[in-house]
Amino acid sequence: MSFVSLTDVRDTSLNQGQKTLQQWAAGMSSPISFAHAAFGYDAAQAVGIASKDYVTQSGTGGIRSGVHYNLRGQEFDGATGKVYFSADATDHDAQGREVWLMTVESGKPIQAIRVCRPTTKAAACEPPPE
Repeated sequence: MSFVSLTDVRDTSLNQGQKTLQQWAAGMSSPISFAHAAFGYDAAQAVGIASKDYVTQSGTGGIRSGVHYNLRGQEFDGATGKVYFSADATDHDAQGREVWLMTVESGKPIQAIRVCRPTTKAAACEPPPE
């Protein structure tokens, strides 16, 4: 399976999000893809933080727009590494960020295929660091 990541998910250093996710995974009766579980964990954490901020600020109006608004400028140490959202409401692209092209096969470690640093003119991809 191939996928795109905004961080190098081969990094095995354990932050709190990774420790929590590994404790959860250890209780599962069947094997899981830690990389994909980490993406889901971070997505849930981002929405949870934005929801809490929405309720704390006013909690009035549409929850969907309130959560969307509170994702702007959000930053936290997630299970996939540092997660951050642009504070600029009009900047929703990957320019200025690394985009990792990864692949994984059952029973084998995750491999980084390319790392790209897109601009308006080029994908700017190269082999990943070892």
